[in-house]
Amino acid sequence: MNKAQQHLQPCSQRAKRSLGAFWPDADTALHDIEISDVQDDSRLLQPGDAWLCLPAALAAWDEYADMAVCAGASLCIQVGGTAHVRDDFPVLYMADMAQLGRWLRHWFQTLESSTQLIAVTGTDGKTSVAWMTRSVLEKTAGACWSAGTLGWMQERDSCLPLGNTTASLLNNHRLWAAATDAHIPYVVMEVSSHGIDQERVAGLDFCAVVWTTMGRDHLDYHADLEAYQQSKARFVAAVGAAGGTVIANADQADIVRLRGHDSTHWYAAQHKKNEYDALTWQTVAPDGLCLHHDGQTVTPSPVPTGVIHGQNLAALATLLVHALGYDLKRVAEALTAVDTPPGRMESLTDTAGRQVFIDYAHTPEAMAACLAAARSAARSAARGRVLLVFGCGGERDQGKRALMGRAALAADAVWVTSDNPRNEDPEMIVDDIYPASYCADVKHVSFEIDRAQAIRQAVASLHRGDVLLIAGKGHEDYMELAYGRRIPWSDKALAASALAVLGGCLTIEESTAETLDLDRFPHDVR
Repeated sequence: MNKAQQHLQPCSQRAKRSLGAFWPDADTALHDIEISDVQDDSRLLQPGDAWLCLPAALAAWDEYADMAVCAGASLCIQVGGTAHVRDDFPVLYMADMAQLGRWLRHWFQTLESSTQLIAVTGTDGKTSVAWMTRSVLEKTAGACWSAGTLGWMQERDSCLPLGNTTASLLNNHRLWAAATDAHIPYVVMEVSSHGIDQERVAGLDFCAVVWTTMGRDHLDYHADLEAYQQSKARFVAAVGAAGGTVIANADQADIVRLRGHDSTHWYAAQHKKNEYDALTWQTVAPDGLCLHHDGQTVTPSPVPTGVIHGQNLAALATLLVHALGYDLKRVAEALTAVDTPPGRMESLTDTAGRQVFIDYAHTPEAMAACLAAARSAARSAARGRVLLVFGCGGERDQGKRALMGRAALAADAVWVTSDNPRNEDPEMIVDDIYPASYCADVKHVSFEIDRAQAIRQAVASLHRGDVLLIAGKGHEDYMELAYGRRIPWSDKALAASALAVLGGCLTIEESTAETLDLDRFPHDVR
């Protein structure tokens, strides 16, 4: 049980009830069975709990059912497959995850919840949009929670890991129940393609969805790019069909293609032509953002700078206008001084004019966008090279590695290194990024498998006005090695230490300042 579940379970606890008291659709013979709680892991069952058997567990039903009976479970809730029959263990059969979602709404008593759910989906930008939405609604609506890559966040300094970008179906319903009980007006959820495909959001009613970007990711899981894209489109369409407000990025050709002319509220960069009545945005130096909609223009300042943050802020502004009814003036007030999440173009600078960005970018599209933002920052300095440290994760979409390598060539100097190699040889991953036959022609690329050494070398190469992007791990505080072993890790701590060696006084953005204990981070990642 992870930390988030340890906290979610007690704060979403429901009173012991008979099945018939809240689910009359069950066979009469099951109505008097009493349920104390619900678990989707048979190892966590307590006497009186219902064991939730999801489709992925059906192949081992007999083994898990034995564990459930030994634990004193009162009922099995089976989803899909052929209904099991066992004399000593009653089974409530659910045809699919949608039916289970409705059952969970009844169990957790969220049918009349006053807590509104907002979904954020897309290849890149989910975490930033979710973070900034939570931050803004915390200020304007009194409270807001978020759930996603960073974990379950009740407020800025309260974060508990969820294990996945989109939590399990059971934990998502627990989260909604806990928010309902705590009278939280809004919960923002990042919805990944895995979460969509595995129906981890079944039964959740979203009042709005934001579709940020559409690129390539997770093709180690999805059959192909079209299947990945269709998973996103299917979810967004479902939210819209159920009455939710759809917010989407008109600058993304694939999103426009997949949405067509369905009811959508668009946002777009001001300098690009589009046929939609979009809210338009443009960054304004040094720290402003110009927003234009329906004949009105506002310029919130200060806001996070750069094109990447500008696009994310525009998504949030469009959500506030069309889903929550804010006028543009109130949007400007809400966005002013909003902060950004850790590991998303997180900036470290020193007094010598050297700047380092830490970012989670791990797709070709995100890499290109971050390098463009770094290039813009370099141009604004007295001089400006863009340096890059990056790698690709092991046991993940191999097809994107060469695409990442191609995107990386936009930098003036590149260090290719390790990034969560898992059970793959890091050197083989590097070979996929830049094949040996290609390396002779890439003069500005260096190869250093030890990520700590790569970061040190890149930082040592910085001159006044240069910008270094360290991409791929962002906020992550671990490096994942073979057999699931994780060692403590921080790109930020290593970069800060390397900058300190150069003698400049370090400045860390106040929103992400932390104690940098370098002794916690071993460097051998092979």
